[in-house]
Parts: sequence; C-alpha cells; structure tokens
Amino acid sequence: MSFWRPPRTGRTYLDNLHGREMRYWSECLLSTETSNRPLAEAAVARLFEARGLPAPKICWCLSPPVFFEKLYWLRENGPGIELWSDLTAWRDELFATLSEIAAQQSLPPPIQAPVVGRSDYPHQHHLEVGVVTHAVEQALRPVLPRLTFRSPPATLQTTVREAYEMLPSPQALALVRTYEEAKLPLSREMRMCLGLYRELAQNSWLWWPSESLCLFCERPARRLVDNRARLHSEYGACMEFRDGWRVHAWHGVVVPADVIERPGEITAERIDRERNIEIRRVLLERYGEDRYLEKTGARIIDTDAFGTLYSEGNDGAEQIVMVRVKNSTPEPDGSVKTYRLRVPPWMRTARQAIAWTFEMHEVSYAPEVET
Repeated sequence: MSFWRPPRTGRTYLDNLHGREMRYWSECLLSTETSNRPLAEAAVARLFEARGLPAPKICWCLSPPVFFEKLYWLRENGPGIELWSDLTAWRDELFATLSEIAAQQSLPPPIQAPVVGRSDYPHQHHLEVGVVTHAVEQALRPVLPRLTFRSPPATLQTTVREAYEMLPSPQALALVRTYEEAKLPLSREMRMCLGLYRELAQNSWLWWPSESLCLFCERPARRLVDNRARLHSEYGACMEFRDGWRVHAWHGVVVPADVIERPGEITAERIDRERNIEIRRVLLERYGEDRYLEKTGARIIDTDAFGTLYSEGNDGAEQIVMVRVKNSTPEPDGSVKTYRLRVPPWMRTARQAIAWTFEMHEVSYAPEVET
C-alpha cells in the first residue's frame, strides 16, 4: 500500500494553500463580475459529453425571476429529460471517489475529505438563498399559475436551493487544488471533470440542466451586506441585476423599495396595518420606536424610580413594549439623555424590564446609580 508523502513544501504549505483556496472559491461564488459565458458554456458542453450526451442549447437569463420563470415552464412543458438530479449525483460520486483516494493515501487533518452538500456553504451563501427565494416568490406569484412543480424538487423554495447547489462548495473546490498539489494519484478523466466544475464555479452563478436546454442566470451586478453577512442596504437596493431587477432588504429581511428609499413616508398607521412581523420590525426601526409609541399614545404599564414601562398593541399584532429610562450621568453640557429600550412583552414593571436588559432578575437589580 502506498502512503502519501508531503512534498518538499511541507504540510504547512498545504494548510496555507487550502486557506487561500477557500477564500478564493468563496469569493467566486459570491462574485458580482459578469459571467464568462463562452467558458461556462464550453464547460457544460464537455460535462454533457463526459456523460455521453450531446451538447445542449444554452439560454442566459439576466435575473432570478426570469431564470426561474423559464425554469418553471421548462419543467412543466419543456422537451427532454431534466438532468439536475443525474448530474448532482454524478458530481457527488466524483467527489466521494476523490475522498476515498485521499483516505487511502493517509492525508493528515485538517486536509480532509471534501464535502459537497449545502452545510458546507459559506454563511453568507445560506443567508442569500433565503432572501433571493423570498424576492423571487414575490416577483413570480402574479405571473405563474402556481409556485409548485409536478416533480421534485416540488416547490419554488427547494428549486432555488437546488439551483444554488448545482455548483460544488468552496470547501470541495479548495480541496481539489490542495489534493492536486499533494500529488494524489488522480486519473486523467477525474482531473478533467474536476477541472470542468472549477470552470463553472469561476464563470457562472446559477444553472439548471435538461437534456435539450441548459439555463444560466447572470451574476448580480451589486451585492451589499451588513457586518453579519446579511443582505442589507439603508439607501437603495442590496442586490441589483443587469436587467434592472432589484432586491431591497434590511438586515436580511426583504422589504418594499420605499421602506429603504423613502423612509420619511412611513406612518404609524402603516405600521399598524402591516401583518408581517418581520417587515413590521423593520418599519418600526425605520420610523423610530420611541416616535411610534408617542404617536400612538402608548399605554403606561408601570412607573417607578427606575423608569416608565409602555405597552402598545393592535388587533393581535406583535405587542411593542419599551422601558423609558434617564441616564443619571449628565452630559458635558449638563443635559440628561432619555433612552427607550425594547423589552419582551411579558414585562410587568419598569424595574423588571431594566433588569432584563442587564440579564438580571429584578430582585437582584438594585443599582446605586442607574445608567
């Protein structure tokens, strides 16, 4: 039995290479550069050839709504057999074989077997799938007879997820390069197929194969996120595509465009009418929770030496409870700032609410100076 021997560059080199490759492939899958259509199309043609299939016709779409609307009609009425399941299984088998070869060569951790499944995708990738799914559903609901399919994946939500996962994960792609550098004994055919998946990951975004037609979706031209990698922009679209389709989101919550672009038009009445709790949270944040409570004449639950607890609710909508406190430490100019802090709706006293903000029980909360 042959065993893997580190090259002269050593294991540290391979570890560093793996880290660089992970960053590179994560950036590729979240890139906003224009797709390289000729290279992506050539890679698909050769993948089909490797499976004994003729090269398909290619259709490029400029945004997800166009892509998934075409995919809907292709799945419902299009000629030819869908190949997403076959190609996904073949890709997973290819990477499983790669893992077996690596295990036989006794590669040391952390250079381990590649993972292809969704659990291996970057955190931002996960968050983006949910936002894009929600935005696409809103766009297609008026134009499609239904958002379900006759064959698996049976819903638009699962179809979007599967389309995202037609490309291998960054972990898998990074380890391919690392394994090659470690001089693993890979067959010529395996190297060729792995190279084709790398070509696709470098030069495309979403794609969906069938026997007669392969759909591609162009990458977004713009992608903005907050410090937790959630799609977010407080001034305009957080995702914009080359046909003008845009997605507006506030810390990962899809909202109407005017909530982001014209927050001054938000009213307390609109907040009261909003039945989506997540959107209502965003409206409150944009409008100002303290302003909302004052505008709606919130009910005082409790007042004591610690502060004032307010409550406001409408027809079963989420109850808004806030505690109003003063900073006992004056500002340099002698003024005293007033703060309103959001607390859970089950609070009954101002002392209990303030204690909760310090992660304390109200009995234990007895500060000499409140700040």
